[in-house]
Amino acid sequence: MLARLLLLLAVVFMPAVALAHAQLQTASPQEASLVAEMPAELMLVFNEPVSPLRILWITPDGQQIDAEATSANTRLTIPVPSTARALEGTHLVSWRVVSADGHPVAGTLHFSFGSESQAAQTAASGTNASSAAVVAARAVLNLTLAFGTASLFGAALLRQDKRSLAGVCAWLTLPAAIGLVAAYGLDLTGRPVSSLVDFALWQTALSTPLALTAFVAAASAVLAVASGTSLPGTTLALALAGLSFALSGHAAGADPRALMAPAMALHAMIALFWAGTLPVLLYRALNGTLSAAELTRYSRLALPLIVVLLATGVVMAAVQLGGPERLFGSSYGTLLMVKLGLVAGLLVLALVNRIRLTPRLAAASPALQLAARRHLRLTLGAEILLIVAILVLVAGFRLTPPPRALASPAPAAVSLHLHGAAAMADVRLSRQDDGLLALSVVLMDADGAPLLPKDLTGSLSNPEAGIAGLKLSLARQAEGTYVSQPVALPLTEGWVLRLDVLINDFKVQKLVEPLPALP
Repeated sequence: MLARLLLLLAVVFMPAVALAHAQLQTASPQEASLVAEMPAELMLVFNEPVSPLRILWITPDGQQIDAEATSANTRLTIPVPSTARALEGTHLVSWRVVSADGHPVAGTLHFSFGSESQAAQTAASGTNASSAAVVAARAVLNLTLAFGTASLFGAALLRQDKRSLAGVCAWLTLPAAIGLVAAYGLDLTGRPVSSLVDFALWQTALSTPLALTAFVAAASAVLAVASGTSLPGTTLALALAGLSFALSGHAAGADPRALMAPAMALHAMIALFWAGTLPVLLYRALNGTLSAAELTRYSRLALPLIVVLLATGVVMAAVQLGGPERLFGSSYGTLLMVKLGLVAGLLVLALVNRIRLTPRLAAASPALQLAARRHLRLTLGAEILLIVAILVLVAGFRLTPPPRALASPAPAAVSLHLHGAAAMADVRLSRQDDGLLALSVVLMDADGAPLLPKDLTGSLSNPEAGIAGLKLSLARQAEGTYVSQPVALPLTEGWVLRLDVLINDFKVQKLVEPLPALP
């Protein structure tokens, strides 16, 4: 059953692997652009903070160079390798970064220097197999937490001495956690399984939030085994298991984090409580020691917890979806609806046990009691199968970026970087309330220090629309910073910005860059 569910996840949701949470917004040079002068560095700007994993620069003659990169918040800077600076033709830059919620993101930027040429093929930046391996490892870890750590808690809560199988499952959490870190390392780096012998791969994986998830999950299992039949000890182990779900993934990266992380931890803890107590109840039903009084006490404890489970689930779904209309038409929404269907089945079975079977178990008639025990075995077994399906299914959420992460509202501003041999500029265009566009320019010299030129002039043109240069009135506001008078542009696309930086009486640096779509 586990293999079938994982296969279903791979078939239905694997196309969404390429949909990453961090999205590239602008690049300098821009995609498919032709530059007359090779810039000293490339600039990639994302919609959320990222960290570089690997940058592969492919030159027009087919050289593959591992380039360096630095990140500052949402901006990734890639210095042009020295061996690529003088090579005219089409360059490919294959980048791989990790987004704020721990998901790897990959893409390729191509631009041409001097003239276009036949581009070499970019190396694969990642495989679907490595993403599927992370999902499988996460599913296995979910199951060992549920039927290991949580079942040991259930045995302590319901005073069940038979706990050897739960102990075995708890110990399996340790290799499951290591397997998750290994699979994630392969996914982050996009490298083959043989790379597991490379310490650098493990170092990369261990520096991520998912490694903390794996560590806390393993610690919860060790604590549960060490606590024996102690209810306080196993309760703390259950809390740690729930916390592990909130340390990485969608909930860890969603705002407001002060709400989402506790909601995720509480939601996971209650779900594990439910999953861990069911095997204990089934064992009692099978050996004939489960009483109506015990079932009634369990129901009274479980009912308020289920209410909290549903409430935290609604809160998290509302944040991740961003609106009820996004439940339909997205892989995330489809997966969520399947999960809700399975949870609905669990609730129906729990109601049958509480309303129909528990009273019969307390009946005076031996025949009614026998029939109730037989039906309880079936319903409790069915609940466990549904729990297994849910635990495997929720691992698949990693393949499906939530709609709130994929939403692409119109940008409030456009930022870009212009680079020349003697000067460079950071430019920002933003839409004012009156509809006019405000433009600011920060000038720097070739070393990145503030630049105070003798003069700065600028213009905007739209060659495709036949609009010649519209002069910009740029006034100096601070050291190296210039602001233009707001301008009205009739079109949102096709504009080209030109800045003429008069460095001294004999030297002018011209910076020309096509603008992305304006806000």
